[in-house]
Amino acid sequence: MKKHRTLKFFISLGLIVLVLAGIFVGGYFILDKAVVPKYFGKFGINNMSELVGMMTTLYSNKDEDDIVTYGYTENDRNVAESKLIEKGIPALSNGRLDYNSFASGDFEIAANSVIMLTDRELASVINEMLKTGMLADRLPNLKYINTLNMEMLELIITPEKIDGVLNENKADVKFTIKIDTTSIRGQMAVEMGMPLFLLNMIVPKTLYLTNTVTLTNDGGEWSYVGGDIGINGKTTEKSKILLNLLISFIFPAEDEMTTEKLQENLGEVLVKSTDMLGSIEFSDNINSINQNGVVVTTK
Repeated sequence: MKKHRTLKFFISLGLIVLVLAGIFVGGYFILDKAVVPKYFGKFGINNMSELVGMMTTLYSNKDEDDIVTYGYTENDRNVAESKLIEKGIPALSNGRLDYNSFASGDFEIAANSVIMLTDRELASVINEMLKTGMLADRLPNLKYINTLNMEMLELIITPEKIDGVLNENKADVKFTIKIDTTSIRGQMAVEMGMPLFLLNMIVPKTLYLTNTVTLTNDGGEWSYVGGDIGINGKTTEKSKILLNLLISFIFPAEDEMTTEKLQENLGEVLVKSTDMLGSIEFSDNINSINQNGVVVTTK
């Protein structure tokens, strides 16, 4: 009788395992043949193998220290804020720049005053502008990403030189922005009519978006030419599918957003932030160690 009960137990256990395996295989089959092609086919992801391959590429991330190689320091921020306070922007009681007053324009700066900021100093100020929300209204094309979810981690300005002569109105600008995707993923899931867990599998919680754009100032009008753009330290080619996903399901169709337009809109982060002070020119001789940056002439 004991042997009979033992045999019955193992038969039952085996049946349970077979049922669970069937459910797993069936679920995998549905994902592989139906769900993945339905939602991701037009982006070049047609089965679970291709989905896993993309996830592997995205999630084999470099550390932030590997992605951000020219980050600013607290000293850069302190120096930059001191320069702005010296020109008339109010300070808080703790000595920090009063960004609320900065945003409201509740200050006076003498016209044609010159403020020289290295690219690292400028990056630190732009990051504070993003955190306080003072750039949100000035960057309407980025409202669907939400500038409050963005952090400026680094900014590298390389002014153009022709035969050794500096062009103050043209520069290659490379910058890395950190984006918290929590709210973006929820928005994407709604727009796609897709279970959130699928997007959670694909889109990392934190994105490091590295963009290179050439900025040219022609008589006060800025033009943008996009270069490389990558996610989490990946090349443009390896980031293409996720970039297309983000663009297609974050931005409404009427925006006709493309990778090139996204690069331009991100480039405006630099232009709109400095425009709050005055006009800018690029320089390779900002301080005693000849760092690159901008020369701002107040209005």
